[in-house]
Amino acid sequence: MGLFKIEINISENLFENEENKEIIYYSRNGKDFTDNISFNMNKIIITGTRSKQIKIDNLLESVNSTYYYNIIKALLYTYFEKDKFQVESIKIYIDKVEQKGYKKTEIIQEFNYERLIYINSEKLFSDKKTSDTAMNALMNLTLSFSKKDLQFDFSWKCFNTLIREVFEESNDFEMLKKLRLDLEENYIDYPNISSFIPKMDAPYMSDCRLIAMICNNFPKGNIKKQNKLEEFFKEFTDYRVAEVLKEKMKCKTKDLNTIGKYADVESFYNQHIAQKTENEIDIIRLVILKYAYYLRCKYFHGEKIPSTFLLVNHNQEELNRISIPVRILCKDLIENKL
Repeated sequence: MGLFKIEINISENLFENEENKEIIYYSRNGKDFTDNISFNMNKIIITGTRSKQIKIDNLLESVNSTYYYNIIKALLYTYFEKDKFQVESIKIYIDKVEQKGYKKTEIIQEFNYERLIYINSEKLFSDKKTSDTAMNALMNLTLSFSKKDLQFDFSWKCFNTLIREVFEESNDFEMLKKLRLDLEENYIDYPNISSFIPKMDAPYMSDCRLIAMICNNFPKGNIKKQNKLEEFFKEFTDYRVAEVLKEKMKCKTKDLNTIGKYADVESFYNQHIAQKTENEIDIIRLVILKYAYYLRCKYFHGEKIPSTFLLVNHNQEELNRISIPVRILCKDLIENKL
């Protein structure tokens, strides 16, 4: 049997009171195998045993290493529960003998950036499957803070990781469809994105490139898509969304008139505007499930020219703006649905 200890020193004294966590590193046939993590001042210590001799070669360099997973989870917990920091050193002891060490200059300092959102990260110490999903999601969220030009990319990867696991679907459309149903049936589980609704007001939505999205989703001359236009516009009853889409729908005046539905849709919106109909989920659906997904499809392709090669262009600014509600929805998914 091999005994190991991993000692991590960080730059800040973030734990005034010692904390101890048990972490599952492997599960088999309903049995969990655990290691222990202690957090004290600026030191994180991971300890445990293995039934076989521990080989030091590539102990941390493999992304499938249970030791690597434990370190990442411990650092993510520190970052999201406390504050930013740098990793000063990592030392690995096998049977009480130091076998390997990493200096500060050998470590990629992803945790040295402002954390833009607090997330309760206790799920890192849940069952193995939940813990691994939380780790994957929080790693992407951390990269969205450190990689400023790619914050939307990594925010969406975090979001995609979560809805894939929570709703157990592999198809984007089906995942988003199930998320919509869950928002409608269990809105109480989404308090953080609900609190952000006042900031996603009519001017906020109007600034979204909704005309480009509508023209992309309903191309000119496509009869099959043309017949879906009325259904799309009438999906939204919230008066704030109605005010915005009433203006944006003008880009499809010809197509709506072709199917004899322009006046009908306009009347539908006028009714909900007059009645001040409120449906917060409509705002979330339009901004994230529709518009952010459109941005993801439009700008996630490898052949796209880098948007910040010389100056930050308007596309990058829009992606950064929409990253904020995506991250907030990720917070709800991690804390309440995972």
